[in-house]
Amino acid sequence: MNSYEFDATQLRDLPLGDKNIKIITEKKGGWDSRFFILDGKFAVKVPRNITVQHSIMKEKIATDLLRKELPLPIPDMNLAEIDSIDGNKIIIVFYEMLPGIELQNIHMIGENKIKTAKSLGIFLQRLHNIPDELTQILRTRISDVNNERNETDLELLNSVLEYFQEMRNEPYVSSYIEIMCKSMNSLKKMGTKLVLCHGDFMSNNILYNEIKGKISGIIDWGDFSFRNPIYDFAGLTYEFGEEFLDSMLAAYASNTSPDFREKILNLSRFVPFITVYFSRHLKKKIRFEKKYIKIELTESGRNQILHVR
Repeated sequence: MNSYEFDATQLRDLPLGDKNIKIITEKKGGWDSRFFILDGKFAVKVPRNITVQHSIMKEKIATDLLRKELPLPIPDMNLAEIDSIDGNKIIIVFYEMLPGIELQNIHMIGENKIKTAKSLGIFLQRLHNIPDELTQILRTRISDVNNERNETDLELLNSVLEYFQEMRNEPYVSSYIEIMCKSMNSLKKMGTKLVLCHGDFMSNNILYNEIKGKISGIIDWGDFSFRNPIYDFAGLTYEFGEEFLDSMLAAYASNTSPDFREKILNLSRFVPFITVYFSRHLKKKIRFEKKYIKIELTESGRNQILHVR
């Protein structure tokens, strides 16, 4: 589906109190939404097409209901409408930016790595154990925007595997399939426990305050859903390794199965392949290499290197 086209100067008219917006900057990197910064203080997400509008509304639901329940800050979001060039209304979300920059390896020096991992482990423990009453409210509100995931976790992984099997003759893809098949042996008995998950819990959605030396916020809640809790650990395990995972799990301190850690490690090996699978409908160019996959997303200007392990 083609992206919305619109006049970005409309963003100056958002209800931001007495703020007179002077500078509008578009940041590259959004896969399903365009991301704008207003005067370095406010963030605006504009969906690329009508399908993503559901994700925008779902993000608003999550942040409103979860903000007071979680130990780390999340954005206070507001919805608005702007006009596309062809006359359609576009639902957007805007909020005052939280302090900090994306979490990076340079922040993982010495004790900071352990402290950061423990902070995120505590955050996930609270998120995955939201009270039942609030959980039911979230389920109801999600159904109102008709954007809940329908496939089970195992069905998703099978879909990813089937997608790559269709490309078996591409260079190096057969080795990717071998990695996925080995991991699937563990994940076939994933368990039926479903909890509220962030859904895209990776470094690009975690803000770090370099001055204070700590996590300063969790952003991008458009993919939140009810799924197996190992999903919120797999992305960071893929990025930062087993030592980081162990520190997260020590702080998580929740009643988990004996093979919980093993399943996270196996799912973490799926991360680059799941990323390719979810970007398959975008305008893209994918290059397969022995140790990595490169994705070039022409709409966002974002290039990503996914290391294969």
